[in-house]
Amino acid sequence: MTPKKQSIKNLITKFMNYPTKNQILNERIILIKEEIEYFKKWKNREWKTAKKTQIQKEYTKILALRVLVNEISHIHDKEPPSVVATLTPATKNDSASYNHRHKTIYLHDTSIITTLHELGHHLFGKSELLACAYSVHLFKLVFPKSFKKLRWEGHKLLSISTNNKKGNQNYEWKHT
Repeated sequence: MTPKKQSIKNLITKFMNYPTKNQILNERIILIKEEIEYFKKWKNREWKTAKKTQIQKEYTKILALRVLVNEISHIHDKEPPSVVATLTPATKNDSASYNHRHKTIYLHDTSIITTLHELGHHLFGKSELLACAYSVHLFKLVFPKSFKKLRWEGHKLLSISTNNKKGNQNYEWKHT
């Protein structure tokens, strides 16, 4: 990334009130024991099954993410939000959003961290810091090996994919 592009990204982060990596990692988040236990079971049942599915894999992952959102919402004594998946992002930086008025999560990919981030907005409000910290800390706790493979870019995490034919590494945006 050129210095000019990096400084533009830094300005966007500053003016959009996105937290820094240090702010996210240092934010204290209280996770409910039942929530952690459920997320671990979900990882080993629904997510493992969805990843193994050969037909309509993305659709199966979305269904698994909806189950996760519903169950964690109930654990927090909140009505679950609607989850709408288009799987076609408007831009590289627009992987998902949460509409507070309609209580709806809009997903454009099947990222667990992205889904947890938008669920964080549903549970804790409009604070980017709380949504980022919630998604990062919960994901790190349940998916520690996957978390170690992620790279920070501003307030976002990147995963490195080697799924192309030549084995080259592609970066995929995962919103925190």
